[in-house]
Formats: sequence, structure tokens, C-alpha cells
Amino acid sequence: MKNLHVWTLALLLLAVVLQWLNYYPQLPNVMVSQFDGHGNPTSQMTKGAFSVLYWVTMLIMLLIFIVLPPAMKRLPTSMWSLPNRDYWLAPERRDTTIAVIREYMFWCGFGMILFFMFLFQFTVSFHASGRERMSMTGFWILITAFAVFITVWTVAFVMQFRKQSA
Repeated sequence: MKNLHVWTLALLLLAVVLQWLNYYPQLPNVMVSQFDGHGNPTSQMTKGAFSVLYWVTMLIMLLIFIVLPPAMKRLPTSMWSLPNRDYWLAPERRDTTIAVIREYMFWCGFGMILFFMFLFQFTVSFHASGRERMSMTGFWILITAFAVFITVWTVAFVMQFRKQSA
């Protein structure tokens, strides 16, 4: 599974870099960065500030979901927020439990990075369109898909760590 993670992460990072390299030169110097629920621009920032925001967001996602999970082995049981943590973090189950959590964290991070990539794409597409309002159809589809993803992920995670019968 580790090789799958490495290749998946490498491809995702390559996609992030290629997306940025392709679209950054096309962005205006001052760009709309926030919209209301109807697609009307409500805030703007410089291209440079948008760039910093984008990359800081991506790096934070990588730190939280990719870099942090290997450090979880060193956390004492008392610092974990996990359903039935005493059962799942008992010495005989701890390594397996941490491996499962790392897997869940990887896929949650993957989904969140994709989400932010699509948000960036919507912003870039708005600027390329020359319209005064952003079309919100794709945005609401993205938000709905992300909400479904997070809900399914959360339910699967909680079900994975429900108390096992003795």
C-alpha cells in the first residue's frame, strides 16, 4: 500500500505544479478571490497574495495529512481522540490501528487537496471567462461532492473503530 501512496501523492503533486505553471501566467495582477452564493465577486487580492494562499494551503494539507501521520506512533494514548481509544490503542492492537488511521488520513488528505485544486480551477476559469459573475453550478456540484466524500469518510472511519464484541 505504501507504494500506491507514494505514486498517488507524486502524481497529485505533479498535477498541482502543472496546474499552477499552466495558469499562473494567465492570471490578472489583481484578481477576484471570493464570491457570494450567487457568484458575485466580494473580495479581491493580488496575484502574488493568491499564489501564497494557494501554496500555503497545499503545504498545510500535505503536513496535516501526509507528514503528520508517521509521527502518530509517538503520541501517548491520552492525546488521541478516537472512538473506543483504550480498546484500539491497547498494545496488541496499537500498530495495526495506527496503520489503519494513516490510511484514512492519506485518503482524506488526497480528497482535500483535490478539492482545493478544483477551487483554484474555478477561480482561474472565472477570470478566463471575462464574465462579471461566476457560474455557480460547478461550484455547488463540487461542494456537494466534497460533503458526500467527507460524510462517507467519517462514517467509514467511525464504523472502523466501533467497539468489537469480545
